[in-house]
Amino acid sequence: MFRARDTRLDREVAIKVLPEALARDAAAAARFEREAKAVARLSHPNILAIHDYSNDGQMLYAVTELLEGETLGERLAAGRLNVETACEIATAIAEGLSAAHERGVIHRDLKPENIFLTGDGRVKILDFGLALMWSGAPAGSTITTEPFHTMPGTVMGTVGYMSPEQIRGEPVTGAADVFAFGCLLYEMLAGVRPFERPSPLATFAAVLTEDPPPLPGDIAESMRRLTTRCLARIPSQRPTGRDVLSDLRNIRSAERAEHAAAAAVQSREAKRIIVMPFRLLRPDPEFDFLANSLPDAITTSLSALDSVIVRSSAVAARFSAEASDPRVIAEEAAVDWIITGALLGHGGQLRVNAQLVDAQCGSVLWSHSVEAPVHDIFKIQDDLTRRIVNSLSTAPTERERRNLRRDLPSSALGYELFLRANHQGHGVTEWMVARDLYLRSIEEDPSFAPAHARLARVQWLLAKYSEEGDQYWMLAEQSLQRALELNPDLPLAQRLYAEVEIDLGRAVGSLQRLLEQIRIRPNDPELCVALVKACRYCGLLDESLSADRRARELDPKIASSVVHTWIMQGKYREALDSVEPRGDIGYIEPLILIMLGRADEAATRIRDTIERTPDSRLRAYLESLRGALAKDSGDLLRAASRLRAIRDPEAQYYIGRAMILGGETETGFEFFEEAIPGFACVPMLERDPWLDPIRDTARFRGLLEKAKSIHRLAAEIYGRHPSFI
Repeated sequence: MFRARDTRLDREVAIKVLPEALARDAAAAARFEREAKAVARLSHPNILAIHDYSNDGQMLYAVTELLEGETLGERLAAGRLNVETACEIATAIAEGLSAAHERGVIHRDLKPENIFLTGDGRVKILDFGLALMWSGAPAGSTITTEPFHTMPGTVMGTVGYMSPEQIRGEPVTGAADVFAFGCLLYEMLAGVRPFERPSPLATFAAVLTEDPPPLPGDIAESMRRLTTRCLARIPSQRPTGRDVLSDLRNIRSAERAEHAAAAAVQSREAKRIIVMPFRLLRPDPEFDFLANSLPDAITTSLSALDSVIVRSSAVAARFSAEASDPRVIAEEAAVDWIITGALLGHGGQLRVNAQLVDAQCGSVLWSHSVEAPVHDIFKIQDDLTRRIVNSLSTAPTERERRNLRRDLPSSALGYELFLRANHQGHGVTEWMVARDLYLRSIEEDPSFAPAHARLARVQWLLAKYSEEGDQYWMLAEQSLQRALELNPDLPLAQRLYAEVEIDLGRAVGSLQRLLEQIRIRPNDPELCVALVKACRYCGLLDESLSADRRARELDPKIASSVVHTWIMQGKYREALDSVEPRGDIGYIEPLILIMLGRADEAATRIRDTIERTPDSRLRAYLESLRGALAKDSGDLLRAASRLRAIRDPEAQYYIGRAMILGGETETGFEFFEEAIPGFACVPMLERDPWLDPIRDTARFRGLLEKAKSIHRLAAEIYGRHPSFI
C-alpha cells in the first residue's frame, strides 16, 4: 500500500498494488479484480471508496481513498470496548453491510482487521477480496462455493469468523456476513472471540457444535438477544443485514431516551458551586500565589463530579471585589453554594479557614480549618474537597470516587510548581513563565496528568498568539495525549483536545470527542460551549444553537462563540445581540454591521479600533475588513501576508471571504483551500453573499463538495449519539 497524491483532483489517495508474483497468478489477479469491481459498485460512507483500477498485463493496482487511524483489531488489542462505543461501531458496520447486500455484494471475510476506525470517527469496511457478486440478485439469492478444504492455497474466510455454512461448503448468502458480524459484535462487547480455541480444527468444531460463553453482565438484554440471533447456526434463523441495522438503531434510541432522562434528573438535582479566591490575612510573597491557585485546584477537583455544576475560576475572579455579599454572587453567577476561604502562613506552616455558604440566604452551612506544612499543600486541597463532597445530598458514584482519587501528586515540590504556574496571568510573557514552571513540575512528577494538561493549554495559547506559534502545535497535542494516557477522564484535557482538534482542521474528530464526553458529564457547561464551536465548523447550525442553550441553562453567564453561529445562519440582528465584548477583538461587531447594511458605521468602528490596537496580527484582521469594503488591494494583501500562519479554519474562512469581496480572488481561494475541510459550514458556503463572484466556478464547486462530504459525516455522527442537548 502506497500513499500518493492525485494531481488532477488535488487530493491524497492510497494505491494498493498487487505484488508481481501474485499478479502473475491468475486466481490472485482475478480476486484482486473482483474486489475492485465489488467496491466500485458500492458507494457508501462506511465502505472504502475506490477511485480507479488498472490491469495493464504487468501491474495491477487500485486507487482508493486514504484512511488514517487504526483497525478494529488494533483497538481490540487493548481490551473490550464500552457498550456505547461498541454499539456505535456496530451500527456503522451494519449500515455498510446492509448497503452491500442490497447491491448484491457479499463480503465473506468480515473480521476486525477489515474494519478501519479513522481518526475523525468514521468506520470503514475494507478488503472485498473474497466478495461474491451476482447481477440483479434479490436479497435471498445464493451462490454455491467450494468447501474450504478442497481449494488449496485459497482462503474462503478467516478462522473464528467463518459461518457454519462456509465451513461446510454450503450455499452462501448475506447470512454468512451476519454471522461474522455477530462474531465482531461479541468480541467488541466481551473482549474475546466467541469461538476461539487452540487450533483451527477445534475452532471449526466449536462454530459447528457449541454456543459461545454468555456475554458480561453489564450488557443489556436487547444487545444479548441481537448477538445470539446473529450467531445462530442455521442461516435462516439469523436476521438480515437490514434487520440488524434496525435493531441497533432501536437499541441506541432507547439508550438515548434513558440518558436524556438521567441527564434531566441530574441537572435538576445538581448543586451549582463557585469557589471564590481566598483572602490573604497577612501579605506574604511566599504564599500570595495560593490565593487564586488553591481555589482553582479545588474547582478542578470538583469538576470530576457529575452531580455538581462548578463555575470556572475565571468566573469566580470577577466577583472578588463583591465577595462580602453572597446575594450578589448568587444572582450574577447563578449558584447555590459559595466556598470562601482565608489563608495565613507562618513558620513553614499554612493555615486555611474555609466556609460553605448558602448563596440564597447567606447562612454559613459549615466552617472548617485545616493546617499543613507548606510543602504539603495538596493535603489542604484534598481535605477541603472531601468536606465539600461530603456536604452533597447524594453520595458520589464509584466513577466519581475514582476520578477524585485519580490525579494524586507524588511530589510536593512538583505540586507547588504546578500551582505557581497556574497563578500566572495572561499574555505571551506570562505564558512563557507558566510553561517553564509546568515543565519543571513534570520533571518532578511525570505522572501528574493535570500538569501535562495545563502545559498543553499554555502551548496551545502560544501556538495561537505568539510569533513563534508553529512550533507549539505539535507540542500541545503531545502534552494532551500524555495527559489522557495518564487520565482518560480528565475534563480539562478532553475539552482542550477538542479545541486543538478544531484549530488543526479536525472538527469531526472534535465533535465526536465532545459528544462522548457530554454523555459522561452532561452537567459540564464548558463541554457544551466547545460543542457550539464544533457543530458550527461541521455546518450543524441548529445543533450549535442547541448546545449554546444547554450551556446557558447550566451557567447563564457563560461566554460562548454562538455569535458566529448566528452569522452563519444569516441572522445578523441576533448576532449583534450576542456579541461578547470580552471575546471580540473589534472584528465581529463591524462585520455584523456590514451585513446589516451599515457599512459607514462599520468603517468608523474599524478605523477607531485599528488606531488603538497595538498587536499587528489583530490589526490585520481589521485591515482585511477595511480592504474588503474599500476594494483596497494594499490593505487586503498586507493583511493576508500577516495572517498566513493562522491555523483556525473559521478564521481562514473569514479572511478568505473578505479577499473575495475585495477582488483578491486568488488569495481568497488560497485561504478557502486551507480552511476546508476543517471548516465545513455548508449552509454559510451556500448562502454567503460575499461569495457570489466565485459561486459558479469549478474551483468553488469542488470545495463545496468537499465540505458537503464532511458535513454529511458530521450529521451522521451527531445522529448516532443520545440527545443530550
